[in-house]
Order: sequence, then structure tokens, then C-alpha cells
Amino acid sequence: MSTQETFNQLMTDAEMIALATETTAGHTPSVRFVFFAHDAAQPNVLFFGTAPTADKVAEIAANPVVSFETSPVNFQTVRVTGAKVTAATDRDAFFTAMDAKYPSFARFTPEARAAMHVYAATFTTALVNDDTLTF
Repeated sequence: MSTQETFNQLMTDAEMIALATETTAGHTPSVRFVFFAHDAAQPNVLFFGTAPTADKVAEIAANPVVSFETSPVNFQTVRVTGAKVTAATDRDAFFTAMDAKYPSFARFTPEARAAMHVYAATFTTALVNDDTLTF
């Protein structure tokens, strides 16, 4: 399997990412597990959402550069350092993807979805196991 194929499989099959941001109190990393969506048509973009009151909203506003690693799938991961986070432009596509990947995502009411911050993390390289993939 090629590095690109392995990347696609891991981005599809991984349950979560460990997302690292910088705290607003200083240069201290803050890591948490986050559910995510990935669209193979935009291979160097990962999408995630969060409640408007979550600490990561202020952290991303202060420093929109993050790192992440997928949860392992058969002992394999994708790791990205220095992804640039922006507001996602297609919220409906995000919610459709999340509903398909996570059946429990249906518990979010229309009001909760409207309030949710939806982000796109764009990156130029990814470490797929020991191989670097460049986009």
C-alpha cells in the first residue's frame, strides 16, 4: 500500500485525533481528543467542531496553528505539525460527514449545531507512520 493510500485509510478509519493547541495563558501545549471529519477530495484538510464555550475556541483565536495525531488504527497513525486553522466554509458538509461517521453525533440539536464552531485545519505535510507525505 502506498503512503497516500495508507494516509487515506487512516484518515477514514481513525476514531479521533489528539489535537494540540497553545493555551491562552502562555506557551503551554493543551491536548485533547476530538472527533473529526476528513474528505478525500481535500486530502490536506481536516475538519472538527466544538462548543462555543470550549477553551480551544479562545486558544485557536489567539494562535490558529495546531498539531494533531490520529488515534491508532492497527498501530498506525497520521501526525501533523503546524496546521493552520480557519473557520470552515461548508458547515452543512461537516455535519453530514460527522453524522455519517459518528451515529451518536445525532444527539446534537439544531440549536447546538448552530452554535458550534466548525474549523478546517489545513496542512502541507503529514507524517504517515515513518513516511512524509507532501501535499
